[in-house]
Amino acid sequence: MNQLLLALGILLTGGLGALLAGRHAKLATFCGAGSAVLASLLGLAASGPVLFSGTALHLILPWQVPAGNFALQIDRLSAFFLVPIFALSLLCAIYGSEYLKDTATTRR
Repeated sequence: MNQLLLALGILLTGGLGALLAGRHAKLATFCGAGSAVLASLLGLAASGPVLFSGTALHLILPWQVPAGNFALQIDRLSAFFLVPIFALSLLCAIYGSEYLKDTATTRR
């Protein structure tokens, strides 16, 4: 479960880094696409074994709200949807980085 949360954190941080890179096309591409590739690989590493083994991962954190705890769980059904999402994100990040290399010289 920690790998999945780390993947989401890397994806968010990389997106913010790409946004802050602004007009520096190579740095923005590296931050955005690089973090998407790394996050997708970590997400696949977290959700793939759950899909094939059937062993659920869960995280329960105490939370001071009336409903109780903050709980996250990856079971076989959610892993069934996460694996294609992360695989497609990986392929899109790789393609997108190559696409952005061609358009970096035409930006104003």
